[in-house]
Amino acid sequence: GRLTDMAVTAGKKESDFPLDIPLYFQARANAMQYAGNAIEGTTVTSNIVSLDHVRLVFSLPPVTTPDNLYITGNFNGWDWNTSLSMVQCYDSLNVFWHMVWIDDSGIKFNAAKAWDGGEVGYNQLKSISGDLAGEIVDAGGNIGSSKPGWYLMIITASVSGRDIVYDAQFNEPNVWLMGTITANADWSELEDGMKFEVPTTSDGEFVSPAFVNNSSGDGGVRCYVKVPGFDWWKSEFMVFDKKIIYRGPAGDQDRVEGYAGQKIHLNFGNETGYIER
Repeated sequence: GRLTDMAVTAGKKESDFPLDIPLYFQARANAMQYAGNAIEGTTVTSNIVSLDHVRLVFSLPPVTTPDNLYITGNFNGWDWNTSLSMVQCYDSLNVFWHMVWIDDSGIKFNAAKAWDGGEVGYNQLKSISGDLAGEIVDAGGNIGSSKPGWYLMIITASVSGRDIVYDAQFNEPNVWLMGTITANADWSELEDGMKFEVPTTSDGEFVSPAFVNNSSGDGGVRCYVKVPGFDWWKSEFMVFDKKIIYRGPAGDQDRVEGYAGQKIHLNFGNETGYIER
């Protein structure tokens, strides 16, 4: 593994292996005390021995996209302990999303809850796209905004050689109601009048329109964000015991019933919410 790592650092690609390389060895010895410590001044070294043709096969583990991504930023005082866990889309574990407040100081994300050198800022993004991409700026290396507010951030991770690269989308922070409580009650996406109100502060609540109908049938209260290219249920979520629970890559969520006139309140900063009773 060490020799493979050295070859990759020197610019070799996995497709270049196996390699024929020269290797050079030198032995070193010390006289030892009874306690097992080397006696100072007794070190001797051998001549350098060369092996002109050594067959080196690729022995590094495969690089895979991360299972988790975490967001920290000015919104939480740059504290990984209270970072936001991004949500994987159903059936696409390399696509992550989350609502996030971005201001002129910005955010970063990482596969670990740590400042370990793996954090991703503005300059580490392979591409930036989306409806609100024009508002995203380099905030001293962080991912910042020229217009502080909420964004639906979508990150697609992929592998390029031995590197993980990230493409980012920044879209309008829209949450939608779905189910038999809506006006149409026909499970169609992006229904007119069923979009949540978006708060203007980092600790504000997203508030749904009032349910039009009592729920019926297959659990009539659902919430979702629209990730381009994915059906609504692949990025759905619901409030249980005042906590936002995301479906993510898991199976279907428990059903929630609702009644005409109720509203859902969501706080994506601390992952809480409730349904008016």
